[in-house]
Amino acid sequence: MDDLASNYETINIAVAMACDGNWRKELDMIRRSKGFDWGAGAISCAFWKGPLLRDVLLAAGIQCPNPLHEKRLRWVHFEGADNLREAKYATSIPLAYVMDSANDVIMAYEMNNVRLPPDHGYPVRLAVPGYIGGRWVKWLQRIWVSDKENNSHFHIWDNRVLPSFIRDKDSEFSHIMFHHPSTACNKQNLNSIIVRPGHAGIAYDVGGHEVQRMEVSLDGGKTWLYCVCKFPEYPVRHGHKFWTWLHWYVDVAMPHLVRAESIIVRHPCQPGTGAGGWMQPSTENRIESIKHEASSPQKQFTREEIEKHNKENDCWIFINGKVYDATSVLDWHPGGKAPIMTHAGRAHPDTTNDFESIHDDYAEQRLSGTV
Repeated sequence: MDDLASNYETINIAVAMACDGNWRKELDMIRRSKGFDWGAGAISCAFWKGPLLRDVLLAAGIQCPNPLHEKRLRWVHFEGADNLREAKYATSIPLAYVMDSANDVIMAYEMNNVRLPPDHGYPVRLAVPGYIGGRWVKWLQRIWVSDKENNSHFHIWDNRVLPSFIRDKDSEFSHIMFHHPSTACNKQNLNSIIVRPGHAGIAYDVGGHEVQRMEVSLDGGKTWLYCVCKFPEYPVRHGHKFWTWLHWYVDVAMPHLVRAESIIVRHPCQPGTGAGGWMQPSTENRIESIKHEASSPQKQFTREEIEKHNKENDCWIFINGKVYDATSVLDWHPGGKAPIMTHAGRAHPDTTNDFESIHDDYAEQRLSGTV
């Protein structure tokens, strides 16, 4: 750490970091996917300080790639110090991207001008402007370069977008697609979010490009209202890189609402996994739900009965109005016993919200066997 802080030139820049799972909740209403039930706001913006990774690699003897002479793409690999159940968290990004100084890939040891907090990767983490949060490896422990993409558990099975017809991880074809470079999520996508009760929000683009204009429609896209944008202060990085979000707002006068076909009031206090919005479950999902309801035991339990089963050798959990004996799950649950035992013998909606926010179809199938 002393070497990073004293022997290299550092930069301190504002960068927005977003999760590639933004809007997943609405997609999950069509078909359950893997990961948290994110809305639109899994994003933050902070100042990140540290040396460019490019400079550290050059000092270690790594040369900039020459596309005219190199036949194979080279990759920079990163591994965190956290010991997870499946493996250590590791991933990779192209060496050419890192060695381009305009991309500002940082070995960050400060956040907002103070040392990194523990949950943000202390003592040092990777900051990759323009890339999804899954490539910003925390608690950075090891870096190496090779001519192959990372093949660790989390690089292969997380942060991927696959064709909708792939619904398993076990078939030969799905295995090929999970390992194919084209399915990996790397760069952030263009996005805009309303962040408070009012006609205002934030917007950001991919690759450091400036969001040049924001418009809002009140009539399904027939007409548009021009938004006022607060742009980042100049000079920006390299004269053209916009790594931050921008804030926007628009004043909506009453006459503007006359053109709207309807005025919709959404219920913002609805629990995170509750129904709402324009996205509705698919017919296939509704049929499966009805089948599951019909095949489930109809025995009823009182709250007092459920609360008695709160031990590791007798663990009941309450999800979507059903009681499950999760005792046999404790030994093989990927997240360990603790997340399940937190809800053992407790009949409250938080268990349903926590379960549905992070589990996919496979987990629900396994759960149905314990009802």
